[in-house]
This record gives sequence, structure tokens and C-alpha cells, in this order.
Amino acid sequence: MELFNWKDLFAFTRREQYGIVVLAFIMLFIILFPILYSTFHTGDHKVSPEVVARMERFREAIQIMEGEEESDKETFSQYRGSRSARSPASRKPEDLHPYTFDPNTLDKEGWQKLGFSLREAEMVMRYRDAGGKFFRREDVLSLYCVSEGDYAVLEPYIHIPQRRSPAYSRSDISGPDFDKIIDLNLADTADLVEVPGIGPAFARRILRYRSMLGGFSHPEQLSEVYGMEERYQEVVKYFSADTGALRRININQAGYNHLNMHPYIDNRLAYQITEYLRVNGAFSSLEELKNLEEMPASKYNKVAPYLKVEP
Repeated sequence: MELFNWKDLFAFTRREQYGIVVLAFIMLFIILFPILYSTFHTGDHKVSPEVVARMERFREAIQIMEGEEESDKETFSQYRGSRSARSPASRKPEDLHPYTFDPNTLDKEGWQKLGFSLREAEMVMRYRDAGGKFFRREDVLSLYCVSEGDYAVLEPYIHIPQRRSPAYSRSDISGPDFDKIIDLNLADTADLVEVPGIGPAFARRILRYRSMLGGFSHPEQLSEVYGMEERYQEVVKYFSADTGALRRININQAGYNHLNMHPYIDNRLAYQITEYLRVNGAFSSLEELKNLEEMPASKYNKVAPYLKVEP
């Protein structure tokens, strides 16, 4: 179900526009009538003080309403022109308070302590929950909330230790007697734990990430599963991926929030897709996505298997 769209508050049919114009003229006449009457009426009749006071209060109310309308228009314009309450580019170096941290383990409060907003900290948490992993310092730049300037300040303080798991040995992974090929998009937990080096915990992570993606388009995506880096090279050979089972998003119907839920579609890309739809109408082919600023060829090849174009 599509969430409420604030843009609908500012969309009027032609008939409604005519009604607003007529109403404005009626209100203007009500406001100016006492003044015009007193100016051109030559008789001794005068408008009572009570009526004058009531009309003055009415005029003040109209002015307040007009001021609120202008404020709403300004807010709406700012909303359309930005993708979040605060752009990373607007943050100054002195706004950050760096200290040594591991981006793979730092909690929401820790990101806020660094100088990020609550919304930005929650964005990092969602990225990690979806299976996102930082292997090198520069991987932090993959976060929408981290600009080049932020990274320049934080880079000396980023500490990503090389982890080693004592839970298995290389002989445990090699599995010379295992000769099956498991389809990642059809496997359940029982199938996955049969693979040497994949225990119940990793099986759950794989299935969770598969659900977030909408299926695996190729086995190499296993490297994106949290904690898989140490055993990936040994286990990937046991898997295949049937792309016919992928769950694809119709970009002509999906809204911003639906698009932004996919691990490969960040805030900026979701915004550009929805804005393109608003300005140019429906996509006729996926190739049109290449016209977007946030869609280089590398990202297009990565996300295209999860998208489709339908009326």
C-alpha cells in the first residue's frame, strides 16, 4: 500500500482552480466593500463600529491564512528540492567529533556522537541490517550520509580489524565429499547447512539477504553477506542462482519508499527515479535509467536484474 503523498495537497484540477479564483474575488469584495461604501456614499449612514471591528478581524484572519499558505509552499519547494532534512554537503568539518571507531560495530548512539543526525544513524543501521559490510576504510563512502568532506575528517579514525573465526578450519570448508550445487533462490536453511562452511547462523543471514534483495542474480553476491568474506572463495563454488526466481520491482508503479527499501537503491537514486517519473512520465524501458545522474553503468548492471517496466 502506497504511503500518503504530501504532493497531493498541492494538486488541483482545473475546475478547482476556477473555484479558488472565484472565492478569492468574493473575499476581496467582502474586504473592500466597507471602504468603498464609506468613500462613495454621500448619505449620513455609517457602518457600525461592531461591523468594522468584525471585518477587521476577518481581514487579519485572511492575512494569517495567506502567510501560512506561503510558508507551506516554501516548505513544499524545499522538500521537492532535497532528499532529506539535511544534506551531507551542508555539514561542516567542525560539526564532526571524530574518535576511533569500527563502522561494522558502531551503534546508532555512536554515530550520533560522531556528529551524524538520528536519521543518518538509523540509515547506517538499516544498511548493516540488510547485510552491508565495510571491508576497507573507503567503503564508508558508500553511505549516502557520508560526504567526501566527512570522510576526509573521519578517515584517520576508522579502524576495521582483520577478523578471524576460530569456529572452523580450512579443512572444514573444503568438504571433499560434497559435490552438490545449491540454487541460492530455491534453498532453505536445511539445504544451506549441508554446504561445508555454512552453519545455521550463516544460513539465516543468506536467507535474510535474499529476502531483502528479492533473490540472488548471481552466486558472487554471497560476498555481500555479513561475515562471509573469510569463507566466500571456498563456498561460492557450491552455489548457482536461477534468475527466473527474482522478485522485480515495477519502477512505473513503485513509490519512493518501496524503491528505497532495496539494498541497491539509496535515497538519492530512489528520489531521482520518482522525480523522473513525475517530470517525464512512465519509463518505456530500463535503459532510460542510464540517463539518471545516480545511475552509472556499474550500478545499472547491478540493480537492473531487480527492476522491470510495466504500465
